[in-house]
Amino acid sequence: MRLEVDGRSYRHFLRSSVEVSVDSLARRFEFEAATRGVGDIPFRPGQSAAVWIDDERVLTGWVEKIEVGVSEGAREVTYVVSGRDRMADVVDSQVDGLGEFGSTVAAVASAVLRHLGVSASVVDRSTSARRPFASAGEIAKPEVGETAGDFLWGVAARRQVVLGSDGDANLVVSDGAPEVVAARLVNRVDGVGNNLVGFQFASDHSKRFHRYRVVSQSNVAALSWE
Repeated sequence: MRLEVDGRSYRHFLRSSVEVSVDSLARRFEFEAATRGVGDIPFRPGQSAAVWIDDERVLTGWVEKIEVGVSEGAREVTYVVSGRDRMADVVDSQVDGLGEFGSTVAAVASAVLRHLGVSASVVDRSTSARRPFASAGEIAKPEVGETAGDFLWGVAARRQVVLGSDGDANLVVSDGAPEVVAARLVNRVDGVGNNLVGFQFASDHSKRFHRYRVVSQSNVAALSWE
């Protein structure tokens, strides 16, 4: 996996990851590296970024965050560079005053991208999403302060389709996969057929309260009827 920032490629990171989630419109990346000093970090927030796995580009977006850790005596400096693809502009932006926005999920998505000035295309890989909405009233207009991402997820839910992005940061509309993948995830001790590099999980009871109290008010009029 390599990171390309402002057209220049970087490799040999301590850790690298790309997150693609079915419930997130934007892809995320994170790379960790070590260097001699803070001034040697070559990245800055706002730079264009692309992530490649072999010869396939899996993310096109921006550097959003640089986290730096300096050891005692400044003998060692580590940093993490992270960001999201261009769909982050859709996730974070509000969509007030959209106006006319078409009659299909793809048409609504295209109208949102134009409204926000996001340089991306809509790739429609679904079948059910191509069925036009019966009327404009079937699509709820964006509420004041609502983000474009939340609005589009609401539109997609009416056709039961999934939104996401591809390696070129286009907005992808697709159906939920009906088939079950035959592959199995294996991670056995000293196993020869393991296909997981690693995994982690957590069991969290921190929000499981011991006692619940509900406060309400009686309706005197309702209790006095005969």
